[in-house]
Amino acid sequence: MTFPISASPVVVRSDEAEFLGADGYPAAVRLLADAGATGGALSAQRVTLGPGADGASPHVHESSSELFFILAAPRRFWPAPPC
Repeated sequence: MTFPISASPVVVRSDEAEFLGADGYPAAVRLLADAGATGGALSAQRVTLGPGADGASPHVHESSSELFFILAAPRRFWPAPPC
């Protein structure tokens, strides 16, 4: 898969990003770059999961990849369910 090279970078400041979340809800999402802004190359989100948050339910991406960069997490991890 190839993507067009953009002549200009996509810059979205966190305080200007679309925000999904509410007081009392343990998860919040900031949309930093939508796929449409990157020629379909990627979308970037910052997801904050608080205590009790489950995160995303199992799902499949048929035309993109998914990457996680964990800033902080408890020291216990559960094995992924079988596919």
